[in-house]
Order: sequence, then C-alpha cells, then structure tokens
Amino acid sequence: MLARWRAQLARFTTRRAPRTPEQARQERADAIDALRGDVRQLQQAIKDASDVLDHQLPGAARQRQAQQLAALERQLTQTQQALARYQARV
Repeated sequence: MLARWRAQLARFTTRRAPRTPEQARQERADAIDALRGDVRQLQQAIKDASDVLDHQLPGAARQRQAQQLAALERQLTQTQQALARYQARV
C-alpha cells in the first residue's frame, strides 16, 4: 500500500511536460481518491488485527500480532497525514 502511494507520488512529481491546471487538479483528485482507499484498507486491517489480538493465544503469536497492529497504526497515521496535505491543497 505504501509502495503504491510512493509510486503514485513519484509519478505525480515527475515532470514530463507542462500540465494544464485541469490536469493538475485531476492528478490531485486521483491521489486523494487513492489515499482515501488506502485509509479505508488500513482501518479494516487494523480492525481485523485487533479482533485477532483479542482472541489470540498468549505468547509469541500475540506479541507478533501486537507488533503488526502497531505497524498498521503507524502506516495509517502516515497515510492520513499525506491525505491531509493533499486535501489542504485542493
């Protein structure tokens, strides 16, 4: 997910030819849509991981699941921050 976002960001920031204002608006709108989709996916993944954690066996499996949940939450925060930056420009 993060790799997809980075690829899109690189594509949008790479200058090939001068863009029209309409093209720039469309690219921002596309990036916002993609980031919103990523946020939804991450939120669902966090919910799923949290549900599993609530029913997970104790021990190493539980610790791994907690680490995965923490990583997903960090990704969500970063994605939401990127989305906020795009939305502030629109």
